[in-house]
Amino acid sequence: MDDEADLVATYERLLRRQGYRVVSAGTLQDGLRVIETEPLRLVIADVRLPDGDGLDVVRAARALPGPPPVLVATVLASRASHQSSPGRRRHRLPGEALRHRRLQPSGQRPAREG
Repeated sequence: MDDEADLVATYERLLRRQGYRVVSAGTLQDGLRVIETEPLRLVIADVRLPDGDGLDVVRAARALPGPPPVLVATVLASRASHQSSPGRRRHRLPGEALRHRRLQPSGQRPAREG
């Protein structure tokens, strides 16, 4: 889910080359509909969507039974653009310490790193 057509085209091309069927959405509302109606193996979500916070997509995907892995992507060019992003208190800028989890096959608990 991303509103940048070039990024969506890149994701689609790379994933299709690997044999995946790709369903894309450019808005929060369309993304939430996809999560409700499609069987998903991976979700890629932009933090800044034109109609809301992409982290709502993350929360919806994580609420699914057997939730798929979720990758969160964003391009925040500066602290000023970070300050103007929706839900900015929940976001970190590149270079700030982040905790992350290694992706594991479905059904296994992820190992924590950080």
